[in-house]
Amino acid sequence: MLGVILCCQNPLAQALKSAAESILKQPLPLALVDYEQDTENADIYRKLSEAVNGFSKHDPSTNQTNEIENLEVIVLCDYFGGKATTLALSLTHQELEVLAGVNLSMLLAVGQLLQFLKDHPQNMSLTDKVRWLKLKAEEGLTFSSIYLRQKEKNQQSQQQTSAQPTIQPEAIIEIKTDHSLELKTEMTSKPD
Repeated sequence: MLGVILCCQNPLAQALKSAAESILKQPLPLALVDYEQDTENADIYRKLSEAVNGFSKHDPSTNQTNEIENLEVIVLCDYFGGKATTLALSLTHQELEVLAGVNLSMLLAVGQLLQFLKDHPQNMSLTDKVRWLKLKAEEGLTFSSIYLRQKEKNQQSQQQTSAQPTIQPEAIIEIKTDHSLELKTEMTSKPD
């Protein structure tokens, strides 16, 4: 079983979860650990531990009780070096990975990953699951203005190119008297 914990400063965790669920049109079975800036580290650590222990008792996605040995946990945190990441790294659960820099694309990928694991149990290592989530989070980052400018530039370039004849190589195969083949190439101008 895979348990996912979203641990961020309040109100980020709930806002991200709500946005992802709105897009996915279904609930995401993950535990939330929200905290305020002035929350004591011991309180955040306790909440994280309770979330891990909660997964070991009950899997909300399958409605089954699980043994702790079968539990893998991914803790998604707001940023590297913050309270959430530092405290999550100090958890003692054996099969636990911490991924900092959570974004909406990553949470959407959590939904995809959980569905994939339901259909293909025991198909990926915990490290591979985390790498996949990281990749999906990075794919969600787009330098939008550059993307749009490049798209517009490509369209203009295609319009200019289509107005001019293109020169394309034309392959000619010649059969020699010794029955060998020789490939000759000639440049021909063809209108589009």
